[in-house]
Amino acid sequence: PRRTARAMTGGGDGAGRPFWKAVGSGNDFVFLDARGSGAGPDPLETAEWIAAACTPHLGIGADGVVFVAPPVEPGTALSIRYYNADGSRASFCGNASLCATQMAVELGLATRHLAFGLTTDAGRLLVTAHEGAQAELELATADHVTADTGDVREDGEWRIGFAVAGVPHVVVLVDEAASVSVAARGATLRAPTAARPAGANVNFVSPPVAGSAPGTPWTIRTFERGVEGETLACGSGNVASAALLAAWGLVPPDAAVPLRTRSGRVLTVTPADAGRVRLSGEGRIVYEGRLRAVR
Repeated sequence: PRRTARAMTGGGDGAGRPFWKAVGSGNDFVFLDARGSGAGPDPLETAEWIAAACTPHLGIGADGVVFVAPPVEPGTALSIRYYNADGSRASFCGNASLCATQMAVELGLATRHLAFGLTTDAGRLLVTAHEGAQAELELATADHVTADTGDVREDGEWRIGFAVAGVPHVVVLVDEAASVSVAARGATLRAPTAARPAGANVNFVSPPVAGSAPGTPWTIRTFERGVEGETLACGSGNVASAALLAAWGLVPPDAAVPLRTRSGRVLTVTPADAGRVRLSGEGRIVYEGRLRAVR
């Protein structure tokens, strides 16, 4: 059920302005309707305001902020600009895009069960909002897939690969993702290198228990740059991880790959037409409210 809230953020103005809080498998976001700003930046589109809004306990609390903007190309219903919790802009966020799909319906820009275009900084997506707070994205498959990065593996790590799914990702195949020190190991592998000058998100993936029924999800945990810690889910990380699992020969290249995130929610990556995949999972609007700016 929806509830209305008043949120207080440190810094910036924006008093009285509506906002929405949305959740995608535990990844949470603040949404702002920036269509009135046209092609230009929104007044709240500053690193200072975004970081303040995302700070738990002192602001609204979120993994990122999404600005909903007018469509920038024919055949799309809207575009979005996504910022990490530290105020840095990211070209793509899978869970934010799943939430934006439901947000388009909330704003009257799209209809459930009818596919429409959504533009991100990483390109155009074909998206569909479904009942039950579920959504689906069709996007380009991960590229720059590298099965072995050459990073030194630690105990319990079997493979380390790399792929770009809108943003760069390191994927580590481990014995048991639940036992990984994501904060420590993730911070190490997240750092920029000569091969990864922009750094990367880091995903730790482990297989279902031996003897599990077909279709049992893999387990995934993610350290996200820009948040600089573990998040409860990462949609683009699932896309990158599915690509590496196929490259390592651990899943058939034409198979759907379900991955259970830290929140317990499952995100599924399914091959589509040549060079495309579908990411399906939760996109849920939790509440709406109005900002009250404080200093």
